[in-house]
Amino acid sequence: MAKFLDETGLAHLYEKIKGLIKWQNISGIPSWISSTKPTYTASEVGALPDTTSIPSKVSDLTNDSGFQTQAQVAALIDTKTTGLFSYKGNVANKASLPSSGNKVGDVWNTSDTGKNYAWSGTDWDDLGGSFAVEALTNGEIDTICS
Repeated sequence: MAKFLDETGLAHLYEKIKGLIKWQNISGIPSWISSTKPTYTASEVGALPDTTSIPSKVSDLTNDSGFQTQAQVAALIDTKTTGLFSYKGNVANKASLPSSGNKVGDVWNTSDTGKNYAWSGTDWDDLGGSFAVEALTNGEIDTICS
């Protein structure tokens, strides 16, 4: 049985962690941070001065860090994903899967079970079944945190 953390469990876990952390013992907190100071100046929080020029459109930006362009990323994805699964459609059941004209990676969904099958080059490979997932209980979270 797979487990996940739902919103209720997340809130419970947050409260558990909050109670375990001794904030005064955490090192590396900047000296300007204080739980009693109500406001901070721009320079204290590292804000840019009002005179800083901020680009307002993409054409104002320069690529001096060697970041990839959208076209370069798309081309790389295309080359790396060639030969992966290619969804073909639905058939009634496994017996209805095509026996010829298949390419490695062709995937068909079977309507009777909802399973997907991929052509391996010699036969149909079941890509997985279904499984149940349920939320962690507060008791299980308590056990993990103890």
